[in-house]
Amino acid sequence: MSPSNIEVRRSVRCPVTGSEGQRLRCREGAELAASYRRHFGHALPTGIVETYFQDEIQEYTSPESDLRWFSPAPIAGEEFYQLMAATYPWYYTASTWDKHYACRILRDLGVRTFIEAGCGDGIFLEMAAAIGVSGKGIDTNTKALETATAKGLIVGLPDSPKVRLKNPDALVMLQVLEHVPEPLEFVRHYVTEFQPKRLIIAVPSHETLLAHVTDPLAWPPHHVTMWSRKAFECLGAKLGYSLNHVAYPPMTYQRLVQLFNNEEGDSTPLGNLRGRAQFGELDPGKAIDPAARFIRRVGSWDARLREQGREDVVAKFVKKVYRQVLRPLDEPEDTEAIGPSLGRIKWGYHCLRGRAWARRDFWMLVVLDRCD
Repeated sequence: MSPSNIEVRRSVRCPVTGSEGQRLRCREGAELAASYRRHFGHALPTGIVETYFQDEIQEYTSPESDLRWFSPAPIAGEEFYQLMAATYPWYYTASTWDKHYACRILRDLGVRTFIEAGCGDGIFLEMAAAIGVSGKGIDTNTKALETATAKGLIVGLPDSPKVRLKNPDALVMLQVLEHVPEPLEFVRHYVTEFQPKRLIIAVPSHETLLAHVTDPLAWPPHHVTMWSRKAFECLGAKLGYSLNHVAYPPMTYQRLVQLFNNEEGDSTPLGNLRGRAQFGELDPGKAIDPAARFIRRVGSWDARLREQGREDVVAKFVKKVYRQVLRPLDEPEDTEAIGPSLGRIKWGYHCLRGRAWARRDFWMLVVLDRCD
């Protein structure tokens, strides 16, 4: 595949509202391609770089919709996703937060029937069936559909009669919309076709740490949009749906350390901790994270005060500091060598400042109800 025959979206106008965007960030193609090695340990093949990473990519946002998008935005083809799956074992992971949370939503809302757009090989359809919810799946990947069919699932191409289902309780799209250059028209097509009572959608969100790191998978050709609560309110208004529920996966300290170690320079809130060998490269059996040690000492103090039945000012202060501030920053099941302390301190600082993105991993899941 050559750069001349790939699909590229080139527009500074919001794909939901059509309003002109404001430029936020830009990344050179060569730098973006090189960051795959820094983040994931493998350099991209020359052919992929020459096909998708030749232009400088600009990130835009619209004050009207709060959606973020990119221009130019080359759209990844099948060979790009095949490369991701072959290179990174974690790329197609069955047990992801959005799938488990979507199952909980199906159960809590009493959904009995649904259509999943972008069902792949049917992992979520299987999970839903396990809790007694019947679903049909749509995808354009014929190999994935063959796998799903072999499992006994009802799946097909978008025009297949097998997947006709009028007025299902829900239309589900998990990790699909961020790959679509025209999301409004994409969702509108399925809404018009099936008339679902509600939409359940999971996408990457810039209201999380994703907006503060240099993860290349958040940029084209992999993703072409990043979303927020306001963006979905805007999308819903265009489609005749209202936003009913929003959820974000919680950030864990182990995950945060991984993100810290992937960053270079001090241009993001995470900063550069790669060079702090005293925290990141020592023998795990010997390295001690001073921040973790301090947190656990305060925890022990809190436990002793509770055993003594103390209700004085000191006991109440320790209880508040430990349970509301320090304990969320610690994961005792991980080793004390998880480090680095500076990362833990920075994270705690942003949490205390009320910056919600510091407590959220990259994704969001929303439920929109039809306005009848």
